[in-house]
Amino acid sequence: MLWLLFLPVKLAFGLALGVLLLPFIVLRFVVKIALGLVLMPIVLVLTFVGLLVSGIVFSFVVLIPLLPVVLLVWLIAAVTKPSSRSVTPRFPAASATRG
Repeated sequence: MLWLLFLPVKLAFGLALGVLLLPFIVLRFVVKIALGLVLMPIVLVLTFVGLLVSGIVFSFVVLIPLLPVVLLVWLIAAVTKPSSRSVTPRFPAASATRG
């Protein structure tokens, strides 16, 4: 019953306080929008750079353990490759003398 007695006073103070605080609420909204518009491109660029760097690091993490295998294959290919030219010509018809 006491709550019902003080209801008009609560409504009057709430309305007065709401009217007084409305400009500050609007100002807060405008400042948030302005900061969002200014900082959003910076955040997007930093996010892109971070993803790019993490992709490069991830590729190094995957590729560096494979380096010994690549060196071994390169060494085997270098050893098995013939070191001198073949005795027989590649194109016998072109090297034949005219006669």
